[in-house]
Amino acid sequence: MATKDDNEVRVSSDLSEGEIKAIQNRRERVKTCLHELLDVHFEEEKVPNIVVLGSGGGLRAMIALLGTLVELKNQNILDAVMYLCGVSGSTWCMSMLYTESKWSEKLKSLEENLIKILTVDSCDIGKEIKYLEESSEDEHYSLTDVWACVVYGILHQFDENKLTDYRDASESGINPYPIYAAVDKKKLSEAGASSPGTWFEFTPHEAGYTALGAFVSTENFGSKFENGKLMEKKKEKSIFYMQGLWGSALGSMEEILKAIRDYIKGLLQRLLSSCETRTCSPCGYGHESMSNTTEFSQAALLLLELQPCAVSGRDPEEVFNKLLKILSGK
Repeated sequence: MATKDDNEVRVSSDLSEGEIKAIQNRRERVKTCLHELLDVHFEEEKVPNIVVLGSGGGLRAMIALLGTLVELKNQNILDAVMYLCGVSGSTWCMSMLYTESKWSEKLKSLEENLIKILTVDSCDIGKEIKYLEESSEDEHYSLTDVWACVVYGILHQFDENKLTDYRDASESGINPYPIYAAVDKKKLSEAGASSPGTWFEFTPHEAGYTALGAFVSTENFGSKFENGKLMEKKKEKSIFYMQGLWGSALGSMEEILKAIRDYIKGLLQRLLSSCETRTCSPCGYGHESMSNTTEFSQAALLLLELQPCAVSGRDPEEVFNKLLKILSGK
């Protein structure tokens, strides 16, 4: 069993203590399912690790994975699954599931709830602006924060939970153990998607490079380490942010530009819609001036400036400050 101080980098190819506990609790359920389903008997230590791996593909991947899991449940096969893994859109489905401690027993109601959420445009642009304002004060502020807002526009869910909040749902043995994967942009451009070093993995217990055997406690992801020791602890990122990170679209410059264009287009549409009245209350600022065509055009032009910032690497802080000044009517 791999043991370590949570304030240190764990260098090992062994599973984490939390994952070992989860697999031990899950194994009996898998064993029973395989025996009842296939009339196959396994010794405890030889129970196979059956994995469901969800692909990327945005909202389609999210819906496809949920539909697959529902059908596995209908066919009484879901209990045979030891691990549930995903990247990009599949991780959006996974993060929704694990908010429910016994999700594998409540898939039908979760499916119905997702349909309701996705079919109602309940995005709050004020929340997005507030999030970007607060995120801009972080030294790790990046386009991932913007992409998280894009994902919010797709999913209509502002999830402030943390990945570590899912430990109980992962350890009980009722559900498969989750592994979320994200792309390392540098490794992707150097070695391609098939290289093991391209993938960075997250579980409710640890985050790290499986290929390198280097992990930190999930709650310390984003904190500063030196010589393997925790030097400066940062606040754990919310699922809202992680959904943007797991989306992995920003691992490709082509996808970065596409994401920015799509986000700007959607944001402009929502701004225009909210500013049809004299007071733009959905923005949360209670201003009246956005109904003015000139100021709306200025805001649109500032948003479009974000694309060259992304291409050149120029700091977008000045653009955001100007935009916020217009939005606040100052």
